[in-house]
Order: sequence, then C-alpha cells, then structure tokens
Amino acid sequence: MLTAELSERQAAALAELAQLQKERDPERQWRHSGAFYEHIDSIARLLQAHPELRDCAEHRDFLRESSTRLAFLPTTSVLSYPLRRHHDFMGVWESGTWVQACRFRSEVQSLVDMYHGTDFEPFLSQIDLPGLDESLQEWAEHEAAVSPADMPEGTPPSHWWWSHPRAPSPRGG
Repeated sequence: MLTAELSERQAAALAELAQLQKERDPERQWRHSGAFYEHIDSIARLLQAHPELRDCAEHRDFLRESSTRLAFLPTTSVLSYPLRRHHDFMGVWESGTWVQACRFRSEVQSLVDMYHGTDFEPFLSQIDLPGLDESLQEWAEHEAAVSPADMPEGTPPSHWWWSHPRAPSPRGG
C-alpha cells in the first residue's frame, strides 16, 4: 500500500518533469516547477514517516530517472524557481504568507535532501540556501511561529523555519 502511494507521488513528479522538458513558455515552466517542488516535498514527507521506503527499488529507480532528467533541463526552470519565489516573498505580505514561505522553504530543502548523492547534486549549489535562510530569519522577526496543528504532517524537526526561535516583533520596529 505504501509503495503504491510512493509510486503515485513519484509518477506525478515525473509527469511534471516531462511537461518541463517540452514547455517553452516561461509562465508554464514556472507552474510546472512549482508543482514539481510540491510533489518532491510530498514524497519527502512520506519518506520521513516511512524511512524503510528509501531503500525500495521503486525509490532508487525514481531518483536515478528524475536526477538524469533534471540534469538536462534548462536551469531557467527548476533551479531558478527558488530565486523567483524568494523575490516574491520580499513584497507585501498578506495573511498566510509566513506559512507559504515555510512551505516553500521545506519544498526547497526536500529537493536538496532528496537529490543529495545523485547526478543532479552538482546543480543544487546554484540554490542560495544561506540567502534564503537569512531572509527567513529576518521575516521571522515579524511573524509568530506556526502552530504544530498547522504544520504539514511529517515535517522534519530540521525544518527550523516552521518553529523559528525568535519571538515576533512589530513590523517596522
């Protein structure tokens, strides 16, 4: 049952990669990149809850196939997505934006963690994790920590941004 769920999530991620490979419109690439990150995060959460799935043949095959596909994508798609989203969060914040920023950061971390040790790993250095974390720490000064009830199920404890250590301060102060 769990391997079927894992296979379903992996198939959805591969479908987004297939769309990215043939898509030329930047806005559509943007949407497919975002969906791909969401699928990777979904897979990572399932693996967090069921670590035994990391060693199954289906997962190893998925990593091999997807890392090869990722390595041949134009960098304007998957690797530029974090930079663009990061800039989006620098604008005006509305209700729920902090949760969106935390979810985005988890998606990026899931991608980095999942493709560690694969053919795609050398490309991951193009993602500016320290810059993103610095921004999150600045933004966290004005936000309350997310309630554990509002955190996605399976969020790893290493995703500190969901329960940042700083207490919020008033905006502009």
